[in-house]
Amino acid sequence: MMLIRHVYMCDHGHHWAELREESVPEQSGRLVCPEGHEAVTDQQEIPIDVAELTIRSLTFVSKFDEQPKTNLDQFEIVVRDRRGALAARSLPLTMTEAASKIKVLIGKRPDDAVLWLSKMSILSID
Repeated sequence: MMLIRHVYMCDHGHHWAELREESVPEQSGRLVCPEGHEAVTDQQEIPIDVAELTIRSLTFVSKFDEQPKTNLDQFEIVVRDRRGALAARSLPLTMTEAASKIKVLIGKRPDDAVLWLSKMSILSID
């Protein structure tokens, strides 16, 4: 199934969008903007297959230790496909490392991004 992004606009210039499978029929409630105006246009877009990239903090406080510990400078790069399914995660990195490594992944397909994480020796395997 192919995902289609529908970008609607009403006569009052309000825009809203939704992503749905092409086989899912349009429902009338989706054709009204948040202000209550009916959609007059439906621009359909096919999302390209690029990885969704996130730098996620690994910060935590351990409540099981006598001395609580924080992990403020640990991050991971998370790679997801266009449906939001997890493709891969990196090993823990500093923010500077994560920011420099994520640049290489921008615009890559999810499977290529995973290969690059592996090439950079930061692919988490768990």
